[in-house]
Amino acid sequence: MRRVNVLSRIPALLLMGAASFGCNPIDADGTNDPSAKANPAAQRALSVVGTARAHQVAERGGERVVYHPGWASRIEVMNPGGDRNMIYGQSQPYDGFAPGEVALGFSDAALALFDPFHCVRQITIETLNGQTWSFHAGSRVTASAAPTLSLAPPSDAVRLALAPAERARAGVATGPEHRVLSTAGEQVTYHPGWVSRIRRVDARGSAKDVYRMAQPFTGAHPTEVVLGFGGIAITVFDPEHEIIRMTVEGVDGESFEVDDRIRIVTPPPPPPPPTSSGGGGSSW
Repeated sequence: MRRVNVLSRIPALLLMGAASFGCNPIDADGTNDPSAKANPAAQRALSVVGTARAHQVAERGGERVVYHPGWASRIEVMNPGGDRNMIYGQSQPYDGFAPGEVALGFSDAALALFDPFHCVRQITIETLNGQTWSFHAGSRVTASAAPTLSLAPPSDAVRLALAPAERARAGVATGPEHRVLSTAGEQVTYHPGWVSRIRRVDARGSAKDVYRMAQPFTGAHPTEVVLGFGGIAITVFDPEHEIIRMTVEGVDGESFEVDDRIRIVTPPPPPPPPTSSGGGGSSW
């Protein structure tokens, strides 16, 4: 991914974060609240992004997705047998700005993407049931400049000034459990109870493991985690543990591959409290 100094570009991040003040599509039932039609995981993803009400819901072939029309150009799912179903394809430019943070809901899971500098080209997800989901960025938009900072409420301005990984961690209960690893010029954020391997593939196709699980994780398999890669971050909401692998491709040809095939050791329950000894006495 293209690496940027997020803190040095806070004004730009604030402007891009205010992109939720674009066009708010109205659903067929007369509301502009996509969470009313979203699964619980997508509702969680929508709750942590500032652009929630600009999202839409598409359904085809029994599959439903939540997306932002200013980010997604195409959403597809390939079933285990190889059949490909395009659930959403952009047909006309989005009347607004390209957002810096969006929610992507699918199946029983969802993502919240924090990408203020539009580094991501595509996200591919493999699930336990053999499906492969592809979310393509690059939506055509009508506005080339972000709105002025005055459009963002002061409380949102402070929140949006956080670097993407910190912004994402602030929205999940497991935030303090994450770790940050810096190696070979790369900085990644991950949860040791969710990630088994993070592999970086450069534009020439050369692959290198940035992180690899060395021993089993003691604890519960989390359902909400953050993945951070340089100037972007993704919050994963996966209550049913459907996701087994994710690939995040950048516009510069670099990509990160993340595996969720981890080894977990569940700690034994604590022993029962000791019982008081001695006879007699009332049972009350």
